Amino acid sequence: MKAIENAVEILEKNNLSNKCSKAAPCKYFISSGLYLNDGFTLLPIYLIEINSRLYFADFGMTVRSFQDAFDASDENTRSLAEATLAKLGTTLDEQNLNMELDSDILQCYNNFVMSIMFLQALFA
Repeated sequence: MKAIENAVEILEKNNLSNKCSKAAPCKYFISSGLYLNDGFTLLPIYLIEINSRLYFADFGMTVRSFQDAFDASDENTRSLAEATLAKLGTTLDEQNLNMELDSDILQCYNNFVMSIMFLQALFA
């Protein structure tokens, strides 16, 4: 079984609210049932496989939901965001959230969700 399919199986078995749907050969959308603060966008969690490595990614959808507040933020706020995300194992790269998975897929998932929720709280 491919690594991404194994990760999907673990996520679906251990968290019943998560449904993973295949978006491309090496890309799954994880539906948590939660929405971003804009009320229209499902929490953007994608599981992707690149060069046999697994990542959670949001493809910029989180920052896009509060783009004006993000653009207006000062350097201190952005530094706080990056430092907190780093503690959770998430990077903010050109407004895209990314996290490489380790062996504890469920903890990585929880940290990625916390990263999104933190950013929403900070920029709301």
